[in-house]
Amino acid sequence: VFALSLSGAGAFAENIISSSATARVVDSRISSSVTGTTGSGNGAANLKVESTSSAEIRALIVSAAAAISVGKVGIAVGVGLSDAKNTIGSSGLGGVFASIEGSDIHTSNDVSVIARIQKAKIKAEVISVAAAIAAGFVAGAVSVAGSDALNVLSYSAQSFIKGSTVSTSGNVNVEAYDNSEIDSFVGAAAIAASFGAFGGAVSIAVSEADNQIGNTISAYIEDSSVTANDVSVLADDSSKVYSASLAASLAASISIGFSIAGSGAETETILTNTVSAYLQGTGLNDTMSLTGNLKVNAISKPDFYTETGAISVSLGLAALADSGGSNIMTVNPDVSAYVKGYQTVTAQDVEILAKAQLALKGVAEGMSISTGLSMGSNSTTINVGSTIAASAGGANNQFHVRKLDILSETGALHAGRHAVEAIGNSSAGGLLLGVTSTSATVGNTESVVSQLVNGTKIGTADRYSGQISISSSSNVDQRAESNAAAGGLIGAGEARATANSNTTSNALIGDVTVYAGQMSVDAGGNSYSNATTEAGSGGLVAASGARPLVDMDANVKAQISDGADINIHEQQYYEDLYAAAYDALSAGYGDEFDQRTDDQIIDLIKLSYTDAEFNALSQSDID
Repeated sequence: VFALSLSGAGAFAENIISSSATARVVDSRISSSVTGTTGSGNGAANLKVESTSSAEIRALIVSAAAAISVGKVGIAVGVGLSDAKNTIGSSGLGGVFASIEGSDIHTSNDVSVIARIQKAKIKAEVISVAAAIAAGFVAGAVSVAGSDALNVLSYSAQSFIKGSTVSTSGNVNVEAYDNSEIDSFVGAAAIAASFGAFGGAVSIAVSEADNQIGNTISAYIEDSSVTANDVSVLADDSSKVYSASLAASLAASISIGFSIAGSGAETETILTNTVSAYLQGTGLNDTMSLTGNLKVNAISKPDFYTETGAISVSLGLAALADSGGSNIMTVNPDVSAYVKGYQTVTAQDVEILAKAQLALKGVAEGMSISTGLSMGSNSTTINVGSTIAASAGGANNQFHVRKLDILSETGALHAGRHAVEAIGNSSAGGLLLGVTSTSATVGNTESVVSQLVNGTKIGTADRYSGQISISSSSNVDQRAESNAAAGGLIGAGEARATANSNTTSNALIGDVTVYAGQMSVDAGGNSYSNATTEAGSGGLVAASGARPLVDMDANVKAQISDGADINIHEQQYYEDLYAAAYDALSAGYGDEFDQRTDDQIIDLIKLSYTDAEFNALSQSDID
């Protein structure tokens, strides 16, 4: 008479890799030449200290539960749960390290210190399936499926020379590389069906994917004197994320009764990498004496694509379908490159570069279908807060150079593609009611600063340096798109898209003393924000609304301190001292623009100013 079927399945896994790889030269004296060993040390013409590491986690977690019940009163319940936690690193303590410390190095050729993460990859597939089928005069079926994945990358890639003396007729290379990747799929599917005179069916599916990247990538020379041809210090970060979270729910009741289907999908991705390349002296007797060039570069290149999808279908006399998706991405790289604390830096061309190139895209999609009421809500939010800084100098730091470039900049990683793009799509259709809401939001609060620090000395009265350039460039390229469609006896759809930017681009010269042939101070960039919406609805009673919003502000400053002593000698090179600030801003498909930007720029620029072009265009489609 009474039949009850219960089925449950669970799959759980935790994977951790926290190893380290280290290559070090410590408290050593090494001398080498082309012809062999000289002095009291030993070695070859090239000195290479290299540490390389690869780490990979592959996780496949699957749970499946099915319950079938047949009786005068039939009840079936199926529950499937899957969970995975994957971690590479241990809060930056593990990783790969290469160093020369407290040593005296004399070689006739190249010195290389390299720390390289060849591959740090998490590939996770987490899937749960639940089904419940009940049949009887009175029948009830309930199915629940839930999947969750947490993926964490947190380690260090560090290469450095510290407390040492390096003398070579070749080049010195200090490099740190990070190649990290998360490839995650999280899926949940639930099916419930009831057959009888009276009955009900309920199915719930939930999926969640969380991704966290917080690595430290650094390359530096600290408290060391170097004599060489070229010196290159490079910290390079390439982080990739592909993450999909999908949930599907189906409920059907062939009876006098009800059916309820609900699905929810979420993905959240956070990046907080620190990328730094620098020369740090004590300010006393550290020197950098080069016959060639000096490069100090810190570069971050996050490439992320995340997606959520939620589908709910409910079929019955009294039916309800509801689906929701949330896609959140927060990207805050901290990128810095600098040279400071060196008594003297002598070189041909010096480049100090801090750079971030972004490729960020998030998509949230959802659909609800029922023979009664349907509802849906989906949102995508991407926030960028990059901190990019390049600087040189300090108290009693002397530079003798042919050319000095201090550059900080941001932009898109891939040509022809937006740096940041958020998309939200949602649809709902019900015989009685269809209601849906969608939002897409992009926001940028990056800070891009280049600076020649107080106390710096470039050239002398009897030994002029060449071309000096201080430049900052904030290039925002972002787009938000939101689409909503609803249908039913009563249909209502709403779509909102927002693109905000409040950025800083500063090129600053402090209280410095400069003797040079040419000098430029440039602060600016280009800011493009686009918000587009489309909403449609159909029914006996129908309403739809679309709201695009663009709001942009910028703090742009090119400034030379009133305590600076700058001497441009026409006969030594040529006289061309200028400072300019520009900010080309355009807003597409938005209905609001903050004109205070123009006033702020005019107040800040004391040297010269190029008029910016401000355009605001509002466009929305409503059917």
